[in-house]
Amino acid sequence: MPALAENRKFIRYMLPYGILYVFDHYSTRVGWVKDIGMGGLLCEFFHRGNADKIRIIDIFAYDPENIYIPSVACENAFTLSVGERHSFGKNLFRTRYGQQFVSLTAEQKTIWQNFIEKISKYSDSFTTVYDPFR
Repeated sequence: MPALAENRKFIRYMLPYGILYVFDHYSTRVGWVKDIGMGGLLCEFFHRGNADKIRIIDIFAYDPENIYIPSVACENAFTLSVGERHSFGKNLFRTRYGQQFVSLTAEQKTIWQNFIEKISKYSDSFTTVYDPFR
């Protein structure tokens, strides 16, 4: 199988579990973010049944400061079933979503840029996953 071409345009930072969460705006699903960049994020959700695409997300973080970015329009770059089932139930599955931001308002973009700038200052704690400028 040939390797996929890398289309990312921004530096990506891997986050530790639990620092940043996403909510599916139109359901009760909550997921955690694995890595972030200016153009989008990678998140994982536990869910029952089929993995639906996510179009609007709300972003929430406790650390390094409290942030909340509601109603972020997204496009699914990819959806990948991780294949693991959760120990709480046989029909609770884990799916990974690559979310590309469609558009950010000026306020959303400012909050997101500030968050990424803070993360980048702690690059020893937050691993750089991909840097297209190297």
